[in-house]
Amino acid sequence: MEQGFGIKADFHRANSALDDLADDVRTTIFRVTQEALTNVAKHASGATMVSVVLDRAANVVQLTIEDDGRGFAADRAAEIALARTDGGLGLAGMRERLSLVDGELEIESSPGAGTTLMARIRLDGQGADW
Repeated sequence: MEQGFGIKADFHRANSALDDLADDVRTTIFRVTQEALTNVAKHASGATMVSVVLDRAANVVQLTIEDDGRGFAADRAAEIALARTDGGLGLAGMRERLSLVDGELEIESSPGAGTTLMARIRLDGQGADW
């Protein structure tokens, strides 16, 4: 991201054992991350940093993507969540993709304070707890 958009990116994972996740869960994590980073590049004016954190606790995987861009007002959240831009899936597509693997999407943002996207996927019956 830094070379193409001037936005530094970092990635953290709490545990390296992600291979035991079902293929559809791993694909969903990848696609949601891809779409979120695309949204940062396109819409987070002024962003200089984006952080991606992947964690698992008990039977939940959480993906958190946080940028330091311009953010948006809470009253625009519903409008933005339903928007599809430039042929991409947008937030509505991310929500739909997550719902197929028993996941959910939460977004926190405010003007001038960046945006945080949290995707949580319940893993009931999948693999051992870490």
